[in-house]
Amino acid sequence: MKNFFVIFAVFALMFFLVSCEPDTCRTIDGNMWSPQYTDWVTWETADYHCQVLEECGYDDWRLPTISELRTLIKKCSYTVTDGTCGVTDYCLAESCHDPSCCICTWHDDGRYSRLGSAGVLWSSSEVEGNNFSVWNADFNQGRIFDDSKQYNLRETRCVRKAE
Repeated sequence: MKNFFVIFAVFALMFFLVSCEPDTCRTIDGNMWSPQYTDWVTWETADYHCQVLEECGYDDWRLPTISELRTLIKKCSYTVTDGTCGVTDYCLAESCHDPSCCICTWHDDGRYSRLGSAGVLWSSSEVEGNNFSVWNADFNQGRIFDDSKQYNLRETRCVRKAE
């Protein structure tokens, strides 16, 4: 019986260490992504955070564009990179936003993120003609939407080109 408890304790410790391992930098589609900055911050703070970030041996991080964030979406065929949602780096006007940008259902388990994280992330992509709003990616709903960068708080992931 004593051996059982020792084996159980070892497995419990291993599970704890693995489950508490910090998020690391990951490369997807030619981009390296920083660990998610889970503090809810303004757009300006998020942009600054990426500019001064030193992570995984690099210091050339920046806030991602909306098209780069869309490369992280999975299981929502409308908003993945080649989905029908019209918002991309080449179409940033409010008229590019259509119903398919918001059609997937709510889940808070990261199912829409290729990095397994939930939440809403800032992009660097301003809404065309509106310096006060930027496009956001919501990994709880797999949706793309615009919102004020002055009055909202979001999480952040920084990006850099992988070498």
